[in-house]
Amino acid sequence: MPTYSLWMLDKADVTVSGGGSLDGVTQGTGAQLDGLTITLNAPNWHETRVYDDDRFFDDNDGNQRLSGTQTINGVSYSGGTSVEAEYTVVLRDPATGQTYTAIAYNVVNSSPGFGTIEGLSFVGGPLDWPPVGVALDVISTSEGPGNRDTAYSDYVIPCFAPCVRILTDRGEVRVEDLRTGDGIVTMDAGVQPLSLLAQTRLTAEELHAAPHLAPIRIRKGAFGESLPNRDTKISPQHRFLMRSAKAALLFGDEEVLVPANAFLGRRGIETPKIRDVTYFHLLLADHHVIYANGAATESLLVGEALLQRGPEGLQRELCALFPELANPATVQRSPEGIAGMMAARSCLRRWEAQLLVA
Repeated sequence: MPTYSLWMLDKADVTVSGGGSLDGVTQGTGAQLDGLTITLNAPNWHETRVYDDDRFFDDNDGNQRLSGTQTINGVSYSGGTSVEAEYTVVLRDPATGQTYTAIAYNVVNSSPGFGTIEGLSFVGGPLDWPPVGVALDVISTSEGPGNRDTAYSDYVIPCFAPCVRILTDRGEVRVEDLRTGDGIVTMDAGVQPLSLLAQTRLTAEELHAAPHLAPIRIRKGAFGESLPNRDTKISPQHRFLMRSAKAALLFGDEEVLVPANAFLGRRGIETPKIRDVTYFHLLLADHHVIYANGAATESLLVGEALLQRGPEGLQRELCALFPELANPATVQRSPEGIAGMMAARSCLRRWEAQLLVA
């Protein structure tokens, strides 16, 4: 069965007000949290690996099992241990009004199995996760995530495919071999530490249902000047830096960021036939121009769909991975991303970019 990635925060790093607990006292509805607050005490997010016969993290699904021995909330569990999405809790930051969706992560090892919650998984990308040290209001709870409601791909956003080499302070490193804290070489700010490396896997079934999420392959040298320096697979909306006088004339900036799918049709740039793909994204403290296989590209800009400059195709890609962004009420149209993250360069829509690359 396919293996999926789930990021979570252990229960030991979570405080519930009034002496409350994430653990359920009924059939895992989360109702014991109503009217309370939840505070995340430390940013100790960690990855768990789950194999499943479908792509949804569900409640009461005996086919969801840990892939190999893993430590969760300080306890080591053997591979094959069942896990569930026991209940959903929606949190709100009282200072900003921002809401966050969390899934209660249950390792089915107690009697009854729903009696313990080992931590919380958050739906969305890393900067869509709640802030640390803030008492967040519980505004709703419900049992499970709903049948086939929360796909594993909803928990992270794609970026680079495997084997893409990222320029670091120790040379080019395959993206899958990077670790938090590694020094990433940026165009404008020297070496910056990697805040988080996350990933998601899309199966053949998912890619067939959503072909716009399939990776784009950029052949070695397709950008000219031997760039990229090797074949590169990238997600469709991931952007590369273009520099031209025409960009300055059309958009007021000589340097702009152009989505990969705008290059389709050019020699050496295509959508390959693949069965599945694992995407990686690199989060730095700010949005930066970085180097992938020698080509200037971008780190993750969380809040991409919030940018006035380019929400059209990007929203389609993000909404497939973050269904909550399909609600217009949650999409703030601002030149800033979440947490004030500014775009490193102007970000073009696909049709705008095609004026440059035609």
